[in-house]
Amino acid sequence: MDLKEFESLRREHKKSGLSEVVFCKERGICRATYRYWKKKHEASVNRGAGFVEIHSPKASPFPDAYFECAFPNGRILRIPQKFDPSSLKQILSIVDP
Repeated sequence: MDLKEFESLRREHKKSGLSEVVFCKERGICRATYRYWKKKHEASVNRGAGFVEIHSPKASPFPDAYFECAFPNGRILRIPQKFDPSSLKQILSIVDP
């Protein structure tokens, strides 16, 4: 199975109105396999979430405070409170192309 095949299967499941357990049983699909592809599909959909604007209206009383950005590939980027937006944009294009 691939993601396209699963998307078709998922649409069929939604149209059926059946629970996941019953749907899988009627189709002879292992529920663990269905849930694996469901999780993989959700991850592929969430991958294109885009950017979120960050506002820091007040300076933190902690001078070493930072924002943390975790990417789906496992990389973590720590951004200091006072950052240059254009530099950050360049860094992000390298870290998560």
